[in-house]
Amino acid sequence: MPPEIRPIPVNQHKQCAQVLAEAFRGDPYLHKLMDFSENQSDRYWQVLCSIFFLADDVVILGAYEQERLIGAAIGFDDTFNPGLALNFLYNWRLLRRIGLHALWRKLQLQRIINPQIAMTQPCLRVLNIGVLPAFHKRGIASALLDAFAQVAFARGIDRLQVESGAENPASDLYKQYGFEVTRTFKLEGLSFHVMQKGLSE
Repeated sequence: MPPEIRPIPVNQHKQCAQVLAEAFRGDPYLHKLMDFSENQSDRYWQVLCSIFFLADDVVILGAYEQERLIGAAIGFDDTFNPGLALNFLYNWRLLRRIGLHALWRKLQLQRIINPQIAMTQPCLRVLNIGVLPAFHKRGIASALLDAFAQVAFARGIDRLQVESGAENPASDLYKQYGFEVTRTFKLEGLSFHVMQKGLSE
């Protein structure tokens, strides 16, 4: 039976963080760039989810099996602007929960990455998508992408965007789903793809 895809309510932000932390546990891209320990990685996802659940325009979808959250995805469109207050709160929580090094790394990476991933045309960007390892290879990530496509159509947007490490297995999933690499950039010896899919195709 396929999972049910629906918005994750704000009172489940901790469960969302737990799913993403488990899905990305050991991810070499995240750990090399942010220089996290496993414990810091868990706290990072808690901070990230707590912030995005405060933003009105962010899309946060979950995959549920018998009411258990087994997959989660976060995204927003090209008009999203978190504003000074939300950015300040994000930085403050990173500093308080993880430390100065994590905040400094985030600010450094943001300055380099943001110009590379800037959305040059209207699109819905899927920032993070993760599925619990026990539920891999069941089409859950594709179902979440399908749901994002429906959100995009409802907003009058005909394009999805994702970013992925070039050697990350997720890149193959995105290509199978119909994403095409629009540009590639390097960061600290790692290659990253910016990928888009036209929904009218």
